Amino acid sequence: LLAGVLDGATTQGILATDAEHRITVFSSGAERLLGWAAAEVVGGSPLRFVRHAEVHERAAELGLPVGAAVLLAGLAQGGHTTRRWTLVRRDGSTFTGEVTLTQTHDDDGALRSTTAVITDVTAEVAADQRRAEAELQFRLAFETAPTGMVLMSLEPGDLGRLTRVNDAFAAFAGRTPAELVAGRVRDLLHPEDAVGHVERLERVARERSTETTSREQRFVRPDGAVRWARTTPSLVEPADGGLPHLLVVVEDVTEARHAQAALVHAALHDPLTG
Repeated sequence: LLAGVLDGATTQGILATDAEHRITVFSSGAERLLGWAAAEVVGGSPLRFVRHAEVHERAAELGLPVGAAVLLAGLAQGGHTTRRWTLVRRDGSTFTGEVTLTQTHDDDGALRSTTAVITDVTAEVAADQRRAEAELQFRLAFETAPTGMVLMSLEPGDLGRLTRVNDAFAAFAGRTPAELVAGRVRDLLHPEDAVGHVERLERVARERSTETTSREQRFVRPDGAVRWARTTPSLVEPADGGLPHLLVVVEDVTEARHAQAALVHAALHDPLTG
């Protein structure tokens, strides 16, 4: 039965060691992951599968001599521990392995065996790195953009709350980023332009889609000054599949509005009589 379980675990590697930390079990999944045949490694040390530099770094961190105890650090009797290591295949190639260790003890509490379950998480680690890099690039672009940008929550009960604003938007709104975060855009809008704002957000959250056209709206600063902005929304989908955030680009068009109003006034009024 045990042999069948070990051979059936083809997506994970399972190995076991005795009280002297010598390999006693090496499953077919371990053979596939590490490239060694069981007959070649049984009786040897599991340290051969871990990148030496990592073992030495971990030993120095723990203040332990280099040995199996480094791999077992944090493993309490009756419990388990999981850690990611860079594992080395027979051909010298490496992969990131998530290693979960458990131990069995005899009635006197003496160590009997240690079992390691190895999962190749290389793809997961690479995906995490790509997400981190994408987040960094987005953050840099967001924070340094010369145009105002805000992120708003679409969570029920938290609808429209500002979760992030850049310096350009803070300057446009006449406030600091700290004053704006956790507030709501509707509280910054001119009362006439705030009409229907919540309903539009509810529709975006429900349909997970935004208006394709920009909208010009008035924002009111703390000193009462009114600034015009062209707002363009888009959805930012989270990696975890939860509700998206709403990214809104806020372009200051106040001067263009004033210039347009001046042209209209000039066209409708005699320059001599006003």
